Amino acid sequence: MARFVKRLPRMKTISRTLFLIGALTAAGACKSKTDDARAAQESANKKAVEATEAQREADEKAARAKREVDDRMVADHRDVEVKLRKDIDGFDRKMEDLRRKLADKKGDVRKNADAAANEVQLRHAKVDQNLTKLRTSAGNAWDATKLEVEADVAALKQAIDNLEDTLD
Repeated sequence: MARFVKRLPRMKTISRTLFLIGALTAAGACKSKTDDARAAQESANKKAVEATEAQREADEKAARAKREVDDRMVADHRDVEVKLRKDIDGFDRKMEDLRRKLADKKGDVRKNADAAANEVQLRHAKVDQNLTKLRTSAGNAWDATKLEVEADVAALKQAIDNLEDTLD
């Protein structure tokens, strides 16, 4: 036992050394896990930034596409309105000529022509009303209003033709 007692301080030193080695190894493992966690967090952050950038690019692309569609729609609407306005201006010129002819008429012809002229005025007012509505409409409402205006323009043309037939 004496030999054992002599070795006791040496064993304490060895056990302390082994303990320190184990502790340092464990600390190194913890540090390694911390580094791994930090790397994983950085990777996740990088992926989040990339996803945000991709979403921003997709949003910009969608916004550009929407602007292009809106621009085309505005141009189409403008073209339709210009065409309708040209038709109506032509009808107005024709109506002025018919009014001059109407001033010369007398009797039953005048009475029938006045009735036809009133019909033209009513149709023209309806066209003007729906044109105003068309300018403020959008989407499906615009399409429906456009159809109404086109029908009203056709009715106006028919009323003018009827007046012209009455005067001839």
